Amino acid sequence: MAEKIIWQPEFSAEYGFAVSLDKDAAIDFIKAKIPAELQKRMNELAKEEILKKIRRISPNPYIFHENSALITGVYLGDGGVWLATDRGSIDSLLKEEKTSGHIKYHSHNVDHLQDAFILLKLFGLWSSYYEIMTNKK
Repeated sequence: MAEKIIWQPEFSAEYGFAVSLDKDAAIDFIKAKIPAELQKRMNELAKEEILKKIRRISPNPYIFHENSALITGVYLGDGGVWLATDRGSIDSLLKEEKTSGHIKYHSHNVDHLQDAFILLKLFGLWSSYYEIMTNKK
């Protein structure tokens, strides 16, 4: 997926940040129905990345929207550290509304640079599987 940038971080004060996901890519992810085994494998990959950097761990770092390839959030575990989108954004994708060019994910309780780094790394890891999960080339 080197031809198109599908996500971009937006940094704010301290370690808080947001991520903008291209709406067309988000629609592709939500339309892509993936088996529970693939969602489980993506969570295993995420846990491997988390354990390289921090000790606390969520059993399922990626929260998928139903049986689609779209994640609604990335959770690190203890301390309520996450990166997530809201229900309104998901609803607009389901309706395929053309209201904006991006879906926003916002960080929560990110108090350390390490937390911001791992959330961004996990978001990047997930998006790197765009072509595989959506059958797009």
